[in-house]
This record gives sequence, structure tokens and C-alpha cells, in this order.
Amino acid sequence: MMQGWIGLDVGGTGIKAGLVVDGRIVAERKLPTDCSSDRAILEQLAHLVEELMVAADTESVQVGGIGVAVPGSVDSGRGVAVGAANLPWNNTPICSWLQERTGLPTFLENDTNAAAVGELVYGAGQGVSDLFYMAIGTGVGGGIISGGQLIRGGKGEDGGEIGHIIADLNGPVCACGQRGCLEALAAAPAIARLATERATAAGEGPLWSKINSGKVLEAKDVFEAAKAGDPTALSVVDTSGLYLSVGLIAIRRVLAPDLVIIGGGVAGAGQLLLDALDKGMESLGLRSKPVVKLSGLSQPGIVGAAAVGKSNTPGTN
Repeated sequence: MMQGWIGLDVGGTGIKAGLVVDGRIVAERKLPTDCSSDRAILEQLAHLVEELMVAADTESVQVGGIGVAVPGSVDSGRGVAVGAANLPWNNTPICSWLQERTGLPTFLENDTNAAAVGELVYGAGQGVSDLFYMAIGTGVGGGIISGGQLIRGGKGEDGGEIGHIIADLNGPVCACGQRGCLEALAAAPAIARLATERATAAGEGPLWSKINSGKVLEAKDVFEAAKAGDPTALSVVDTSGLYLSVGLIAIRRVLAPDLVIIGGGVAGAGQLLLDALDKGMESLGLRSKPVVKLSGLSQPGIVGAAAVGKSNTPGTN
């Protein structure tokens, strides 16, 4: 019988759950998140686990445990979700509740940290003991793996929050309250905002045509136009790459990882993004550039959560 792990990826709008065997999702379930209370979400998680346990029997998989990935602040040692902007966590004891309900050992991690563990165990970081996972999407986050272990930081466990280093002293105010954060300059909404400004100023081109027709630009529109050779879009990608390179240089100088893995929605830009990062680091004078790769996981939330369960269970590594 194969050994598998259940991964639960909890988001503000949806919960994704999967039965993972050797990094492959062999059964998957989804639910819209019931944000009416933390207890409602816990009931949903238990229901998903029960469904996946049935699937495990069908697939001849022995489930070794559960990993849960959530946004926001967590106390992973106690298995408690402390709080999050878009979920009703209130020091919610996710692990003890699920373990009592399902009988399975359960482990909790912040979603970005879970993705970093997923890359280490199943993804682009296999065989690497020191890496940094950089998630670029609606925000910019990070996860640190050092000596093969996840580094969470001290109180609050917010180590790796690369999105809130200052990249421009005169930059916009970030949602965190600081000015000029990397997240405020180069996350997906910032890329779309800069593209809107430049395309409007140019008054021509494919991005301007979309704006003129009433469309609100998204980062993916910018990357599509850049791949087609649009000068405005290419200039936005270069600027975003330059800002992100500030973050990569900070990572290189402070942590000196063997590998940096780029994940999140913006990683969908592929080689275009990697080229912009390389160009940015070179323009800033970095001589010893880190090795940068794109994420090797198609569903980092589910697979990362399952990897958290696996990596925390003795005798499975």
C-alpha cells in the first residue's frame, strides 16, 4: 500500500484539498470557504478530510497525516491560526480540533512557508538544503529553508517576509503602513497599476486599447503584451524586474541560498520574468547572482500542505 498525505489549502474564497502521493495529487476536492465563523471552516476541513479518506481507500493509499496551509499569522508549534485579514481566525486550534475529529496527526503552517517546504520535498528544491521561496502574486512573500529546515523567525513567525523590505524610499505607502515596500512596487496589482499609468501616457498600443475599451488591466495582460513585443509592457516588466532584483540581492547577501525559487501568479510570466530578474541584478552590479528557478509545483498550496504533514512526521523523510 502506498503512503500518502492530505493537504488542505485554506483561502479567503475557497478551500482546496488533495490526497498527495510522492508529490502527485491523486484525489482532489474543493469548497467555497464559509467565512461565517472559524468553527464553520473547521467543519468544512473535517468534511474534506473524510471525503479524501474514502478516496484513499479506493486508491489503496495509507494516509500518514494532514498538513494545513493558511494565510495570516500562525503559531505552528501549537497548531493555532492566530489571525488573518480575510478569514475569521481567532487563535483557532486547527490542529488539535482536526486531530481529535479525524484521528490523524495534523500540522499547520503559513501558506508561503508551506509552499517552500513543498518545493524542498517535492518540487524544484529537491536535493537542495538552502533555498529561498519567493511568492509573487497579490502580495510578495517568502519562505526560508536553511540546512534542510524551515526557518520561521521569532515571535509572530514572520521570517522571510521579503515583500516588506524597503525598495524605494520615495515609493508608495504599502498596506502594512511602511513606504516603498517591494510588495507595493512589484506585486501583481503594482505591475498592473504601473502598466495602466504608462499605457495611458503613451495613448497607444495593445494595453491602451484594453484600457480604452473599459478593461481593468491585470498583471497577466502586461506579460501577454510583453511576450508579443509591446514596448510599454516590456518597460513595465523591466521596472518590475529591477525592483524584484532588490529583493533578490537582499536574499543573496543575507542568506546566500543555493537556490531561489519563484512562485505565485506572477511566476506564470515564465522566462520573461527570469530574464527581467537577471537583467535587474546585473544592472545593480551584483557579481555573484543566485540561481533562480520557477516553481516546480502546479498546486503549491495542496502539495505544500501535504509536504508539511510529511516533513513533521518522524521516520518519513
